[in-house]
Amino acid sequence: MIVDLINQYLSETDRTLNEPVYWDVQKLAGAMFKRQFMEPDSTTSAKGVIRPSSIGRCVRQQAYSYHGIEQAGKEIDPRARLIFWAGDLVETTIVSLARIALDRYRKGFLTNTGLTQTGVRFATPEYVMFGYPDGILFTFEDKKHRLIEVKT
Repeated sequence: MIVDLINQYLSETDRTLNEPVYWDVQKLAGAMFKRQFMEPDSTTSAKGVIRPSSIGRCVRQQAYSYHGIEQAGKEIDPRARLIFWAGDLVETTIVSLARIALDRYRKGFLTNTGLTQTGVRFATPEYVMFGYPDGILFTFEDKKHRLIEVKT
C-alpha cells in the first residue's frame, strides 16, 4: 500500500510543499550527519536483546550478538560509514514520502518517525526484543496500527 501511494505521488505533476515534512527532513539529515561523522561510535549491543533492525541479517551474526560473543569482523571504516549514511538518507526519504502520500490521499498517517521514534520492547520468558522502528502506521481503512521498518 505505502509503495503504491509513494509511486502515485511521485508520478503526479502538481506536487506542493509540505512544510512540516520538509523541515523534519532538514533536521533529521543534520542529526544523521552528526551521528555518522562527528560523534564517537556506539556500535555495542546489549547481551540477550534482539533488535528489530537486525531482521534479515545473518542468523549466526544475530546469535553471536544475542549471546554477547565479541565479533571478530571488520571494523567500521570510512567506506562503511558512507554506506550507512546513504542508508540513513534512503530511509528518511522513503518515510518522508510515505508521510506526504498518506496525508495527500487521506489513507492514514505515520507517527514516531525520525527524531521522534519511540522505543518498543517485546519480551517472552526466553527473549527480549527492543528497538526503534522507523515509524508507526495507522490506516483509516482498517483502523490498525503497524510498525514500519525500512530496509535498504
